[in-house]
Amino acid sequence: MRVCITLTALLTFWVAGVAVAQKTPSPLESRLSAKVEGEVSLKDKVVPLVLTFSNKTPKEQKFDNGSYRVVVLDSKGEQVDDALLVPTVLRTVTLKGDTTTDKPGLTVNDGKLKPGEQYYLVVSVRNLTAMAKFTTKK
Repeated sequence: MRVCITLTALLTFWVAGVAVAQKTPSPLESRLSAKVEGEVSLKDKVVPLVLTFSNKTPKEQKFDNGSYRVVVLDSKGEQVDDALLVPTVLRTVTLKGDTTTDKPGLTVNDGKLKPGEQYYLVVSVRNLTAMAKFTTKK
């Protein structure tokens, strides 16, 4: 009886471990670069961020845009809380070929950024991180 309970407990932990391991996303085989193309106007509120993935593998890789983590730092390197609004519509980003670009569609949250100031936008997805510098315009 004791052996049966022990085996059942071990099997339960093993199955739970496999389930957890399957939910952990695999690292992306790519390099990430970020660039803010154009102005960040506080009037228009658009952040023209372009993310470029330079793929290290010919195989197709996928993730959803909800995996992006975006932070804005001021010129002192301190985080500006709630500076950007991130789209809530989920979509799949597919990495294939030599390079893939994506435009996350970020907007500026009212009153969080100051005109004429320099900021750093840090974006990460899974195991990749990139940074872009930008200056706000009125």
